[in-house]
Amino acid sequence: MARGGDRGREPQERAYHDQRQERLRQMRDHLQHMQGHLREMEDHLRELDEHLRHEEEESERWHRKWDDPPDGT
Repeated sequence: MARGGDRGREPQERAYHDQRQERLRQMRDHLQHMQGHLREMEDHLRELDEHLRHEEEESERWHRKWDDPPDGT
């Protein structure tokens, strides 16, 4: 008798297993998408950092030229 009850659960267990597998697949896909997005953000931040470093250098050059005149006046 117990065997008949076990067989009744098998389709439910398979369905549960299939749902879990699909959920894991969806989570993996989502993680891959997020990793790609994070890589894009890191690239953008690197470019921004480079731009800001360049702006800082330009600002320092400008201030050296105009804030401290060579004749000391």
